[in-house]
Amino acid sequence: MEKKEFYSLPELATLMGISRVAVFKKVQAGLIRAKKIGKSYAVSEIDAQEFIVKEEAAQYGDMAIFREDNGAIEINARLYNDTVWFELKSAGRAF
Repeated sequence: MEKKEFYSLPELATLMGISRVAVFKKVQAGLIRAKKIGKSYAVSEIDAQEFIVKEEAAQYGDMAIFREDNGAIEINARLYNDTVWFELKSAGRAF
C-alpha cells in the first residue's frame, strides 16, 4: 500500500496487519488520533506513524540514532509490515 496523507480505518488496519475493529477500538480508546468525517474516520499519516513507532511492537527490531552533544537529534526507525516508519523527536544541526 502506498503512503497517503490520510488513511481510512480499513486502510490503516490493512497497513498494520490487524482487523479494522481493532483499529476502531484503538481510536475509541484514544490510542490513535483520528478525525470523524461523517460516519467514517480519517487518520493522518503522521498520527498513524506516531502510533506505530511508539506503541506497536516491531517485527524485526528497532533502531535508534542519538546525538545529544550538538543539537539533540533522535531518530527512531521501526520495520512494521514491510514498511519502515521513522520518527524524528527533536531537531538540531545535522550530524
